Amino acid sequence: MPLPGPVAFIVNPHAGRRQKHVAWIEREAQAGDRLLITQARGEAEGLARTAIAEGARTIAVWGGDGTANEALPALAGTDAVLAVLPGGTGNDLARHLQTPLEAARAWEALNGGEPRTVDLGRLNDRPFINIVSCGFDAAVGERINRPGRRSGGTFAYIVALVQTLAAFQPLPLKISSEDKPVWEGEAMLCAIANASSYGGGMKVSPQSRLDDGLLDLVILEKIGRGELLRQFPKVFSGSHLSHPKVHHIRLRSGRLVTGRPTPLLVDGEPGPALPVSFEIRPSAIRLAHP
Repeated sequence: MPLPGPVAFIVNPHAGRRQKHVAWIEREAQAGDRLLITQARGEAEGLARTAIAEGARTIAVWGGDGTANEALPALAGTDAVLAVLPGGTGNDLARHLQTPLEAARAWEALNGGEPRTVDLGRLNDRPFINIVSCGFDAAVGERINRPGRRSGGTFAYIVALVQTLAAFQPLPLKISSEDKPVWEGEAMLCAIANASSYGGGMKVSPQSRLDDGLLDLVILEKIGRGELLRQFPKVFSGSHLSHPKVHHIRLRSGRLVTGRPTPLLVDGEPGPALPVSFEIRPSAIRLAHP
């Protein structure tokens, strides 16, 4: 059945082939629907809040995972539905949901599905729906997001990975939950996952579910560069979890501390400096699902 209307389409003008998809949205929109285009990073939240206050029942975000993340604070705790139309570099929330990666087919699939109530993660005071990445993977993501980069998806991630690997040093990390130590050591990366995929389809946390009331922490402890490159292809199938240097921990809340400054990304966008606190907020948002 169709998603509830009216629909507010929020479009990130810096994602993909915007003009093509603006034209498609204008054809697809029904009476009472609105087309809203962000003018700068961070504007999706305000646009979503205003649209909901004016009666929108579905917020359809066309852009990357970061644009969807911007809209989360406006939708959390409301009856409005978030529909994610993939138009970014990685589109990993869409991949987790098994949504088609072409906008018209995605919209058709989401309209034919049933919205579900799912969990949101929270990092300090910022919500996230997909994954928080810390360390090597965040450094790779930062390189991908640099202005002027032309390629996207998995290929962009692999190129950035090789470029980042040469200079990266493992991080001293401490993870605790309810003031009790959970893990401590030197790590290449730590992913705090609500969903399964990042980096354009890498299944870093294949067991993650959006409605289980838990966050999955995937930690790769210090490992040689050659071994990392040999094991890297396994992340596309999720089979990397069997490696002895990979640790998988499930928590409802915790705190992450490191001994030196390190990149941190929240749903693919720059996040706060460590230390940070994290938690899961069960059944926090309604999400369109194929």
